[in-house]
Amino acid sequence: MQEAAFGAGRRCVERVKRELKERPDNTIAAMHAAMALAAMGEKDAVPEFLDMALIPGQSEPSLLFNAACVHSRLGNLDAALDLLEEIHPQIPVADQAWTAQDPDLRPLHGHSRFMALIQDIPRGF
Repeated sequence: MQEAAFGAGRRCVERVKRELKERPDNTIAAMHAAMALAAMGEKDAVPEFLDMALIPGQSEPSLLFNAACVHSRLGNLDAALDLLEEIHPQIPVADQAWTAQDPDLRPLHGHSRFMALIQDIPRGF
């Protein structure tokens, strides 16, 4: 099963590389590659795609949230928390509630900064 998941991740990354040759401004595709590489534990390859996906001062909150997930998966907890703190006020309450449940953010559970972010989210979402 794990081998199949890795194969799918590698196919995703290859597809994204082809897409970025045609459309180097496709930030969503670049984020998909970063997420796939993080899921496969290929930490050294992630920054290239994160840099393509994130445009300082212009990135959508959803891209920043996904970047936080990537950083969390890779153990870059402060980077993940910095991004979450930046976007938290900008995202709808229902999406804020997902923050507390997202499995990619599990490494942040128990961290004081993370707990401060999720403490005021209304329950029931």
